[in-house]
Amino acid sequence: MTRHLGSCFLAFGTRGPLVLGALLLPLVSSSALGQDAPTLQALTRAIGGISVDDPGIPKDCAKRLEHYGHKVGRSWDRYMQRIGTPARAWAEQELPQEPGDTVFYPFSGPDFVTAHRLYPKASRFILVSRQWAKRPPSITAGPTRCLGTLLPRMQDAVALFSVRGFFKTVELNMRESVGGAFDGFTWTLVFFAAREGFDVLDATPMRIRSDGADLEPHPGNPKLDETWASVRFHLRHREDGRDVILDYVSVNLLDTLLDRHPEQRTWLANASRGRVVLKAASHLMQQQKGFTTIRTLLLDNARSIVQDETAIPYQMLQERFQTRLYGGYVSENMAFAAPQPLLEAAYRTRTDIQPLPFKYGYRKEVGSCLMVATPLESRVAGQPRSRP
Repeated sequence: MTRHLGSCFLAFGTRGPLVLGALLLPLVSSSALGQDAPTLQALTRAIGGISVDDPGIPKDCAKRLEHYGHKVGRSWDRYMQRIGTPARAWAEQELPQEPGDTVFYPFSGPDFVTAHRLYPKASRFILVSRQWAKRPPSITAGPTRCLGTLLPRMQDAVALFSVRGFFKTVELNMRESVGGAFDGFTWTLVFFAAREGFDVLDATPMRIRSDGADLEPHPGNPKLDETWASVRFHLRHREDGRDVILDYVSVNLLDTLLDRHPEQRTWLANASRGRVVLKAASHLMQQQKGFTTIRTLLLDNARSIVQDETAIPYQMLQERFQTRLYGGYVSENMAFAAPQPLLEAAYRTRTDIQPLPFKYGYRKEVGSCLMVATPLESRVAGQPRSRP
């Protein structure tokens, strides 16, 4: 693996301990910290385990980064072989998409890769979860103090994702509670961006505007985690040069909390008008109470929906959308008690069900279930879209 990183260290001087956090901090603003684009490119690729190349990196740090790169590279190759490559080929054949699309992914965690695998032409991705992204962590370059903790934990997270294709909520919550270098989602989001072929041009802490019309830069202290609950990454693809916006927005989608924050509901109504991706959503929107607001917004507004059995109930989807079914379905994952008899019947009786060549969502007896939904003409022509 080539080496590519030292200027990031040197730009912050050599007094005191060298800090890999200094590598992450340029994400805030390349101009504000005096960092140029190559430094940010080197940072992205190092976090992605792609390349580490600069004679200024201490040898012990470089060795750890190279070892990390080999480990996550093997996991990524496994993910691409089992999920990533077949998902991209399938999406090119099966999904309606256009250059410039916006992709909206509620209950996402830091899973940028799934959204980009399915919609490679999109220009904006909006990921929404309850957990905070959190500020870029300070990570000392010493062999024990941080790299020795952070990199193995990143390796483990990537290895698990490469097998499952999703993140477990309990593990995401642990990141929020334990603190430390692996805290939050910043590292994982940058990792996925790098592996999907992007460099990070900059990252900005964001918040929802008071009128809910859009996001705006957060005016708070950039040293505080709460300032970085939500983040916007400006990405540029290394091969074709296209620019992409990746927004990770921390919103608790529980009805009672959205009722207290009308600006969040307004913003979600606007975001839900894009291409929607749903996966491993814990059957939350199938409850009678709890997550009905986000479900209604998606049913009213979504331009299209790609989902597994854990998202919007099949019966509700059928009433408003034309659905195509892929894979198989007999019952839900054993961890849940969320039967969908109409979905089971559809998989038994419909004659137009197509195979699914990749894993999507939770493990089940007959493999993955995937639905592609496009609005019925009656919904487009006669149903009012949810308004702020």
